[in-house]
Amino acid sequence: MSRAHSILSKLPLAVRPEKPAFSQTTHRRNKLLVRLREQREMARCMIEGEHFEVTKERWVTDEETGLRKQVSLPKQVRQWYNQIDSNMYFEV
Repeated sequence: MSRAHSILSKLPLAVRPEKPAFSQTTHRRNKLLVRLREQREMARCMIEGEHFEVTKERWVTDEETGLRKQVSLPKQVRQWYNQIDSNMYFEV
């Protein structure tokens, strides 16, 4: 045990630098950008007649094995735009 103690005592100690925190404004801006990309992709799929689906990652416990695993589940996304006649109206 004294050998391990002597090895540890030779190691230099340093203070861990703190991670810079994102401001709340930056965090909200990034969330809005993600949502705007989803809306753009949803509109593109609607125009081209494709199926649109967004997934989210969730941890689920498997009932058979009892182990936790990460699965992709569909996420409900509401449209921020409306089509009236031939015009598209976008709301944020």
